[in-house]
Amino acid sequence: MASLTFRDGRFIAVVPTEAGGTAEVIVDASTPAEAEAMFAAAKGDDLVAVSKITRLTADIVSAIVCGRNMEVSTAVGEYLDHASQCGRLSPKTLENHRSCLAQWLRLLGGKRLGELTEGDVAMWVNDASRVKHGTRLIRLAAVRAFLSFAMDRRMIMRNPANLVAVDARRLNHDQLETKHHALLHVEQVADIINGIRSAAQPYWMTTGFLSDAVVIGFDCALRLSDIASMESSSVGASSITLFMRKTSTRIELPMTDRVAAILARRKLAVGSGRLWPAEHERNINPKLRSTLSMAFTSAFAKLGYPQCGFHSLRAGSATAMALSGATVQEIAERLGHANASVTSRNYIRRDNAALVGGRR
Repeated sequence: MASLTFRDGRFIAVVPTEAGGTAEVIVDASTPAEAEAMFAAAKGDDLVAVSKITRLTADIVSAIVCGRNMEVSTAVGEYLDHASQCGRLSPKTLENHRSCLAQWLRLLGGKRLGELTEGDVAMWVNDASRVKHGTRLIRLAAVRAFLSFAMDRRMIMRNPANLVAVDARRLNHDQLETKHHALLHVEQVADIINGIRSAAQPYWMTTGFLSDAVVIGFDCALRLSDIASMESSSVGASSITLFMRKTSTRIELPMTDRVAAILARRKLAVGSGRLWPAEHERNINPKLRSTLSMAFTSAFAKLGYPQCGFHSLRAGSATAMALSGATVQEIAERLGHANASVTSRNYIRRDNAALVGGRR
């Protein structure tokens, strides 16, 4: 039976849980009569209806439901089903969450959701292996998203993952630093464009996409995914209009003559819709997306640039803009970055990186 007590100057409701224990909930009342009224209102047959009466009842319902003997694996399945259906996560993020949570479950075994503690999250996020800083952040994001979902569904009362952070002090230099592809300069890009036209392409790739994407990637500083998903309607007479998913903004990029020629040719070939349908299908498939970038990494290696990938073009373009006098903020806007520090730290690479275009 639930009961109401007065202890240490506070009214406290003691509620039995389905797990066989009890949970204590502080009643936010100023007088015994008010506390009794709130407690009485919380004692009803329909917990869902009762939970809408007061904050007290919502806490009591949480305390009761949290005692369920649901295994973490079952709750994770519900979360992934929900995330797949609601469409709020990108395909890549959803795949990251699915992969991370599967690994975490293998460590937890058959643990129940109500038994999870901060330590269960910390041992997974800050393990002793040579896991990169970025991977640890992805792990933590996946666990936090799952437990936030569990809170919303009243499976648990609080999110222990919110008490966990990536402990950078335990990471060595290799784990802390992000590995970037080598920078490609203007002369090297010209060499690649000349050589890649005769390179063998994967059977699924649109003829000429290797060389066309290199030109667009460098001249417009675009990601490979942006190019692969480009639509005919986004191409104007002298500019490209793109929706940047990460910043939820639309940006308009100027085109060089050679980019304009490539896009005009593709619009003529497809008429409307995606300019490169085959590449777009690869880009939106989490299991095949990596093959798109690997095709360029392989082609660059055969042309004498084994340390370079497609993102080397984007970094090369940003650095070239900096050397021509553009400010960090201007370059960040061109690249679609909401945070200019990301641009200066990861994309503008030169011997003297302290000053870019005369300004930080």
